[in-house]
Amino acid sequence: FRRGLFRSALLGGLVWCADHDVRMHRGTKQGRAGYSCPTCYQTITGFEDMVIEEFLATKGEHLRWRMVEVVHEGGAALLPEIEARLDELDDLIRQAPDREKRAELQAQQATLLDLRDEKRAETPVVTYQQEGTDRTFGEDWEAAETVKERRAILDDAMTSVVVSRGGRGRRTRAQLMARLAFQWK
Repeated sequence: FRRGLFRSALLGGLVWCADHDVRMHRGTKQGRAGYSCPTCYQTITGFEDMVIEEFLATKGEHLRWRMVEVVHEGGAALLPEIEARLDELDDLIRQAPDREKRAELQAQQATLLDLRDEKRAETPVVTYQQEGTDRTFGEDWEAAETVKERRAILDDAMTSVVVSRGGRGRRTRAQLMARLAFQWK
């Protein structure tokens, strides 16, 4: 099984081995484009069109939903305000008329320094939410012009195509489809 000759990345990363739960790799076998398991070396070729037909039959008439990444800012969002207040406190401490006022301002400064350390440690939280469109998967598929655009449509509809082992030799379309399990979103 050789890599590099299979040009279409349409299903790359979506095809998984049922026996080993690992992603199968794109390549060619005897001049035919397909996928191979890196663990057990099972291969499957000549199935991409069937996957697309099944996708369009199953999801084509459904309104397309997209997963959108939503970033909820972590503590870094507050850092500019904290830094500005720390700069103000530095000036106020230098201008303080007496020890008592300086001690009060330094206590505020210490509290803000602790808060700044906490906020620096907070990482942004990323969530995903579905966003609807007014077009079907089939309409978007027909309108897509590149492999990248079509792959984005597939990514919105399925998580994987799991491939089971098949027998040796030529296969009928039904035998090939029997090896495939679709994981839809």
